[in-house]
Amino acid sequence: MITLDCHDLESHIRTHRKSVFLKLLDESLDFVFIKDTDSRFLYSNRAHSKHLHRTEDQLIGKNDLELYPEEYANAFYADETRLFGDHLPMVKVELTRHQSGQKFYTLTIKQLVASPQGQVLGLMGISRKVSASNREELLAVREDLIEMVKNDLGDQVTPSQLNSLRASFEALSVS
Repeated sequence: MITLDCHDLESHIRTHRKSVFLKLLDESLDFVFIKDTDSRFLYSNRAHSKHLHRTEDQLIGKNDLELYPEEYANAFYADETRLFGDHLPMVKVELTRHQSGQKFYTLTIKQLVASPQGQVLGLMGISRKVSASNREELLAVREDLIEMVKNDLGDQVTPSQLNSLRASFEALSVS
């Protein structure tokens, strides 16, 4: 869980838009986004905005149903609903689609953002494109990606989450 000393995530992001932290996130090649508790975008870094062929201003206030095909949007929303319910970081390999129609894999981590008092304010997600063009290539890099998650999340990731991540690899296929 990410803790921010605030009570209104949207105002906090707007106020700190020029902060070094958000400027650094803008430079990441990973897709980085922050959403409110209704899964509406409050922040989208340049890579994520470019992936969606929109400016950040065009994304703010929208949800995945307004940006992705229904099958993807529903899966993203289900994961976020679970995250808001059980408060455990979501770690998953996902098949997603570029606006051009090209499908690709991402390793996605979503964590809650909360106030110091524990009030859930929203979530932060990071999706990293995986260099695999088919299921076989994806399975070949599976253990490397799992090790990366262990290193990134440390003791925040549970054995059951790692097992779930392993299972998400098996469930994927390229259409």
